[in-house]
Amino acid sequence: MLVGVAVALVAALFMGTAFAGAFAASVPSFLFGHQKDPAAIAAQIKTYADLEDRLQNDAIDDATAGAPAGKTVDANLDLPTWRYLLALSAIQCDQDFTKADPQAVYDLVRSSIAYTYTAEGTSTLLATSTYPPIADLAPRLAPAGAAFTGAEAAQAAERYLAILGTFDETGQVLDASGLNGAGGPGETALTPEVLGRLDKSGVAVNFPPVRLALSVLGCPYVWGATGPRTFDCSGLVDWTMWRYANFSGRGTTSGMWNSLGTGVSLSQIQPGDMIFWDAGHIHHVGMYIGGGKYVHAPRTGDVVKISELSARSATIASIRRPAWDASRFASTHP
Repeated sequence: MLVGVAVALVAALFMGTAFAGAFAASVPSFLFGHQKDPAAIAAQIKTYADLEDRLQNDAIDDATAGAPAGKTVDANLDLPTWRYLLALSAIQCDQDFTKADPQAVYDLVRSSIAYTYTAEGTSTLLATSTYPPIADLAPRLAPAGAAFTGAEAAQAAERYLAILGTFDETGQVLDASGLNGAGGPGETALTPEVLGRLDKSGVAVNFPPVRLALSVLGCPYVWGATGPRTFDCSGLVDWTMWRYANFSGRGTTSGMWNSLGTGVSLSQIQPGDMIFWDAGHIHHVGMYIGGGKYVHAPRTGDVVKISELSARSATIASIRRPAWDASRFASTHP
């Protein structure tokens, strides 16, 4: 399980365009009207990406705290991304990010999330969530005398969000060589060109478990799904291990994290190792594929994709190495 909604992203690293150049050249000046320095824009993105991670953790705590006493909560939450938070901040500071108050934006968004609980069993509840359209919150943040207030603030926020939707969390343009998987299974074909680029970036394309996981890039996230066309995070892990490891049975993310395979440190990580986030409330798992990257099924509204491990390495709870069965590796690549 993972929280949040995001535009389908897979492999920004393949653009080969530096962050500053791509972002500064492609984002219309009206989004960062008072900010021309690409390095400062890069810092803004990181600020709001960090806020997104914080919101994910806090929302799980909020959902758990709001549940009836004595009930265990399994959370599948739709939450705003950094794009949503940054677009709201652009309204709140009238595009002058030297005057931004990210905490005020964060507090408003967090307080606007609504949680719903559905019984899954006698002691377990499924927590889901909703949050307002960005146009509903933007007018509440616009300062007096700003360029956009009222209905115009709502429209501007939607426009900002749409612009930011064309960039990934590193500031690179999406749809990198057809790898964004936006069309679902089959849209991310592992052509020789694609495999070559992955290989050069350090991805272990010839390690069968990794190759299998890469074969479903672009498949939609569906909570509880275990493949072969839809997956949630633990479903993708289950599906891969069922083929190449001595493993059977559907496991939840929190149930796997301290029992799957053998624990290893971040310094020992190898392709095929499973990474669990976050310490204190395990809620996500992905497979390390080499080159500082991992493949995972992130969240409702997203697809199976590649992400950079450095973006969230600080919150790793555990890394587990499955007992891969090498005798099964002789099978044909998917």
